[in-house]
Parts: sequence; structure tokens; C-alpha cells
Amino acid sequence: MVKSYDIINLEKEKVIIVEKLFLAKIENSDDRDVVYYLDFDGIRKDGYFSSINLNGSCFSGFKQELLDVVENDFDSLETIYTKDEIKQLFALDDELDKVKSCINIDKDKIHDRGVKITNEINCLLDKLRSGDNEELFQNIVEEEKVWCMNEYNLSKEQIDDIFDNYKGNYQDRSIICTIYEDKEDMFDNLRWNGCIEVSDYLVDYVDKERYISDVLEEDNTFYELSDGRIVYYSY
Repeated sequence: MVKSYDIINLEKEKVIIVEKLFLAKIENSDDRDVVYYLDFDGIRKDGYFSSINLNGSCFSGFKQELLDVVENDFDSLETIYTKDEIKQLFALDDELDKVKSCINIDKDKIHDRGVKITNEINCLLDKLRSGDNEELFQNIVEEEKVWCMNEYNLSKEQIDDIFDNYKGNYQDRSIICTIYEDKEDMFDNLRWNGCIEVSDYLVDYVDKERYISDVLEEDNTFYELSDGRIVYYSY
């Protein structure tokens, strides 16, 4: 779906959620971070204003990098927005940042300006909340699945399982950090990266498969495929 939600604070029965929306994808690229999402919660609970947060499963920020693509290579983007709409969206965000920096100077006047800008941003975001953008995003997801199938030699069933079992709010190639060949390969790589502390002397005495089975049972960062390979997710 285009809209998903991050739980960013849970205190008793109080839950704050942030709407996450598909913004754009860079076409014909084999880079990892080609799909951009954003979230914006407008006027916060404390009366102050949030900024637009541009993000993906492996990054947060990079607004200027995206704006450079918009300015110089807009045709490479799959998005429901026009070039001018994206530029307007982030120009409003820049203006809102200036309001936030002045909020203590003339609070009533500055706050009213912030509310006006927030409303203008939300009017632009309504286009991302539309059924047309949801349809575009579902097409993007299918494109991303095909890319992953080719990149990692996965079946349609396997890639559907990988995307369905991902616990985050993203649905693109970047959710796959790597794929281990089996449990022993995963154990050896995690140990090499310092995630598992076992001395050279003891490593031959460790039941690697049992150890990794316990990790898979407890940690949503990993997912075992039907052929024994193990997906390491990006969060």
C-alpha cells in the first residue's frame, strides 16, 4: 500500500503514528536506494511543526540529491508529481524550517504562518494519498520484485514471501541487505562482522545450525527461504 504507519511512541494507550507515502523511483538504475518515501506529521502534539522526512529503508534525508535529479534528469523519475510540484513541496518545507527557527520571536504570528504552510503542504500531499498514486506504487513494487528476482536468483513465490514478511514500511529492493547461502554461511559472516563472539579455538565446537535457528526464531531481521537461503533485511 502507499500508506503505512510507523509507531514512533508507545506509552500505555497513547500511540503516535506517522504517515509514510511513496514519492518517486529513479528508473533504469542498479543502485540500492532508488525508491523515495516521505512522511510528514505537520503540527506536532506540542504545538510545534515537523519537517518533511525523505527516507527509505537504508537512508533518511538526501533531499538535495533528489532535487538535483528533479532539476537535471526529471524524466528518469517515476512519480505522480510534476517537476514543479516536487520543487514546490520542498520549497514549502524550507519555508517551514525558517518558521520553526523563529517560533519564539512572535509566537502567534509565526505559528499562524506555520499553520498556513502546513496546510499548503498537506494539499500537495493529497496527491500522494490518492488512488492513482497507490496504483503507481503497486506497479513500482512489482518492478522491484522483478529486479530482486533477477539479482538474487529468486522465484516469484520466494520474492513474494520476502516482501510479505518484511516488518518495516518499505517495499523495494533496498529491504534486502544480503542473502546468505545457508545457516553456516550466515553464522560465519556474522562472526566475521563481529556480531557473534566465538574464538577460533571454540568455533569448531559450536552447533552453527542450532545457533542460527535460535536467531531466526527470535529476530525479524532474518528470514529463511524455502531453499535454505537466509535473507538479511534492512531496517
